[in-house]
Amino acid sequence: MSPRVVVAASAQSSMAAYESMLMMRRVEERAGQLFALGVLDHPYPSTYGWEALLVALADAAGAGDVILTADVRPGLALALGDGPEQVFADQANQAATADQAGLYTAAGAGAGRPAVVLGGWDEMLLRAKDRVGEGGTVIILASVLNDPARDLVAQLRHASKLFARTMIVLAGDQNARQGPAGNALINDLRQFFSGVGRVWCAVNGGDLAQVRDAITGIGQAGSLAGGVVPVLDVVTPVFQGHAQAAARRPVKRADVDDPIAHLRARLLNERIQTEDDLKRIESQARDRIGSAVERFRARVQA
Repeated sequence: MSPRVVVAASAQSSMAAYESMLMMRRVEERAGQLFALGVLDHPYPSTYGWEALLVALADAAGAGDVILTADVRPGLALALGDGPEQVFADQANQAATADQAGLYTAAGAGAGRPAVVLGGWDEMLLRAKDRVGEGGTVIILASVLNDPARDLVAQLRHASKLFARTMIVLAGDQNARQGPAGNALINDLRQFFSGVGRVWCAVNGGDLAQVRDAITGIGQAGSLAGGVVPVLDVVTPVFQGHAQAAARRPVKRADVDDPIAHLRARLLNERIQTEDDLKRIESQARDRIGSAVERFRARVQA
């Protein structure tokens, strides 16, 4: 990961992060509605609670890096620069978003952005060898308690070696971790990664600053080059449903804060933005997504 992409949590970057995270959440809400209406044929992969993580990864990953992911492509595409209409179109025609090798590049990302490789974990690990640039990093992004994470562990157990420059990021909410199956899988993951020299590092996924600091610390320590990279275990908030709050804003929770609510409170507390400024940003996001939905539905019906 290039040093130039290590992002300080400045007021400007925090505002950009808030806009991006809000866009992810609102696009997901509208995509759910479009699926319920039959406009989208495929369910929209949820990135609820992953917003801070995806923004931090998009900020940190650069040209030559490759992100391997099985299930969070739309949210990642938004974080990398795609607009909502492009994401809706990709969901409607998933086959058109990847080439025959499973490569996907966000249309709005531009130069200096990473490639995103899709598919099964066995295929993605093989493809990454051809896709990663000189000095680039393979970023493995998986859900802790979903089937893709189990598939990943199975593949890594039989892999002859890991890439020299890898970053392993696992994410999942607290509720799912507390059951017998969740505890067993977490212990299995810890034992496996410990056996291959990986240090387990738990991070609060509701706090953008914590996630960024963890990624920044890896880069500053130069541990990517040596291959001794912590496994980032990002604990995300429990799903509470979409747009249930009266003001359509994420709510603060006692376990892991909603990352959008957490950042919003910080912007206000540190006087980076006023309440009126944030309401204007939220209104603009709603209008932009509404216009994108209208254009997309017109294209589908044409």
